[in-house]
Amino acid sequence: MTRPSRTTGRAEMSVRDTLKDWLRRLPPPRIEGEIQARAVRGALEAFLARDEDRFRQMFLEAKPLVPEPAERQWMEILAAAGYVKPTPAGDFWPCVRVFFLDELLIATDLLARAEDDQVFSLYREQVFLVRSMDVRKGDHVLELCLGSGVNALAAARRGAARVVGVDVNQRALAFAAANSAVNLSRERGDVPLEMRRGSLFEPLAAEESFDLILVNPPFEPVPPGTQYFTHSHGGEDGLDVVRAMLPGIRHRLRPGGRFEMYTWTMSDLKLERATDLVLAALPGFRVEVRRIDWVPFEVCFANFLDPGYAAWRDGFLSQGVTHVWGLHVRALRDGPAGLVRIDASEEVSACDATLSRWQGEQPTNP
Repeated sequence: MTRPSRTTGRAEMSVRDTLKDWLRRLPPPRIEGEIQARAVRGALEAFLARDEDRFRQMFLEAKPLVPEPAERQWMEILAAAGYVKPTPAGDFWPCVRVFFLDELLIATDLLARAEDDQVFSLYREQVFLVRSMDVRKGDHVLELCLGSGVNALAAARRGAARVVGVDVNQRALAFAAANSAVNLSRERGDVPLEMRRGSLFEPLAAEESFDLILVNPPFEPVPPGTQYFTHSHGGEDGLDVVRAMLPGIRHRLRPGGRFEMYTWTMSDLKLERATDLVLAALPGFRVEVRRIDWVPFEVCFANFLDPGYAAWRDGFLSQGVTHVWGLHVRALRDGPAGLVRIDASEEVSACDATLSRWQGEQPTNP
């Protein structure tokens, strides 16, 4: 086996360092006005409709493409908004991921951009929450932990009268602003997305209340002292943000209001810690829980290999933790109080069909 020379190794490291620095400095997409917003949406829609495979290769697999003649104008429009970057070689590199979800086209950060403020991609939890959330015409909607804005934008397109999104991450707010420009239309009657920077309810006025509060919080359990993405760092047991948020829910809900959350939570095979927290925080509410996914505890967190991992893991194993559950929780002021478990198998199958398209596979349950 031939070893690479030191010169080759240094060159490879230089390329990696250059790419890492480029990704770190990569700005969010930016759209100036309705004319550019319509042009960007038109370019994305045309590219997707013409060749879904090439769209997926560029925007979901992060592969640079040499545009075909019909695609060049679209690439130039997207380059002006920061979605792609042309190179002297004539190809275009993706600067964002773009997910197609029902009528939405949502940009997020590239997975390779491993900074703490990375804007989260779409996975099953976002698809499930968009598809299942109980948005009613005329609702005032609040989304905490806004991220890319996908849930809030879906609510706006379904006839909400007001939609407010809150996030601590300035980069997430910038992505949400671009996604709002591309996906909302005054001509269709969509209300604008109001954005606030801050932690949970902190940036809201004292009198603001809502018919629906949505959240897909940072929920990953992370060993103490470990640096991790803002979008996923949920503290040692994954529930720090949930604990901080739940006491304010009741006071921000209008009569007949609803709260919806998709989160992951450590548990044994019978109980979920997040469910217990919701029940304790919202006595008298009807709490509907759908189990969406599960992973054995040690499989889910095997990627944490820092020195403190073993003690952290063993502490939870000694408490009887065996699994991590993905849950959709809906709490309603109206209806018989108490816990209700609902079978979500059909809804999960529909979500998996969308995930399969994003991954370039034929859905097994169309």
